Amino acid sequence: MKTQEKNHKRQSAFWEYYKNRDQSGASEREDDSWMVSYGDMMTLLLVFFVLLVSVSTIDSSKLQLITQSMRNAMGSEVEYVPTLREIEETLKQSVEELNLQEVVQVARDKHGVQLLLRGESFFPSGEATLYPKTHSFLTMVASEITRTPYNMSIEGHTDNIPISTARFPSNWELSGARAAAVVRFFEENDLDRDRFRIAGYADTKPVDATLGNSTPAARALNRRVVITFLNEFAEGMEKK
Repeated sequence: MKTQEKNHKRQSAFWEYYKNRDQSGASEREDDSWMVSYGDMMTLLLVFFVLLVSVSTIDSSKLQLITQSMRNAMGSEVEYVPTLREIEETLKQSVEELNLQEVVQVARDKHGVQLLLRGESFFPSGEATLYPKTHSFLTMVASEITRTPYNMSIEGHTDNIPISTARFPSNWELSGARAAAVVRFFEENDLDRDRFRIAGYADTKPVDATLGNSTPAARALNRRVVITFLNEFAEGMEKK
């Protein structure tokens, strides 16, 4: 009888041990279950950010505007910076108010906001001296440049009619000199020369690649100076 009681106690203790062990293991499994969901979430976030970076391009001016907005939200004093879209709208309005739509066009491309100046309206034929009548308009452009932090590009373009003078042996020199004349005007209006870059393309970049210089109208369009508010900040301007 005593032997049976001992065996019964041993069996009870055995099953009690396994019961407690199973309960403990289940509790541990329940405590660790959150790690699976957490790991899945981290994996999804990683994939999302990799995808985001792979399909995006870094826009320095937009990045700077975002940075300034964040600083402003945190209480820092940040000077207002007009966006390229705002500059585009301001220039279009000014051109319309001055009734210059036939000689000045405002455009936008991946590089920034462009002002296309018809060559014959700003320079005498074969020359690189600005007509005095253009000064008021260029002064307005200078004022717009002053209130912005963007770098500027000035390009000179010609048609394919050859030129050969003592001052301009070819259209390369003429196109470069016209771009330089516009930059000199801006510099005389107290604009920082370090913000400007110039280029002379002669007849190598017609407005319409298909037409080229095949007609008098196409050649007239190709004789131009292009002022571009570039999609990049001038050095040091982001610190304002």
